[in-house]
Amino acid sequence: MLGRVLVVTAGLGGAFTGAQFPEFAQQYRQRLGGAVDALTTELRIFDEAAQQHGLARKEAITRLLANADTLARSRGQAARDLDERVERLVQQQRQFADGGAIVRLAALIENGDRELARATLDSFEPALPVTPEGGLFALTGFLAGWLSLSVLGRLLAWPFRRRRPPASVPRATTKA
Repeated sequence: MLGRVLVVTAGLGGAFTGAQFPEFAQQYRQRLGGAVDALTTELRIFDEAAQQHGLARKEAITRLLANADTLARSRGQAARDLDERVERLVQQQRQFADGGAIVRLAALIENGDRELARATLDSFEPALPVTPEGGLFALTGFLAGWLSLSVLGRLLAWPFRRRRPPASVPRATTKA
């Protein structure tokens, strides 16, 4: 009886944990949008400065990276890193907008921005989403929790189980 209660409790814990993914993804997506807006503004300022010197973004970055001055090279590296990060974040933003829960999960795992994910986790507020994908992840979490504790319980109990003596074979009686 206690084992069943523990297994169901593990399932419910897994359901609650699994249901957090859609909420985390939603909070991450909000931060992603804000980051894209802020970083795009920084790139626009860089582009304006480059245009004042008759250069496109890539040309300005190349010139800064080739400069003998270490300050200019570090500025060029920062601009290149910023440009690449904005490209990655915009691509991820498209994946989040176009895909469902599984695509968002894959996007977070494959190319999630560590800085954004850490900031999202630091301020994460758990919630129980009432969307179909929240239900799907809750069900998956329930099954994972229930199954893992059930299997673990059976593995731990296996050495202690009672072994039944072999059933005795009735002897045939013969009439004399």
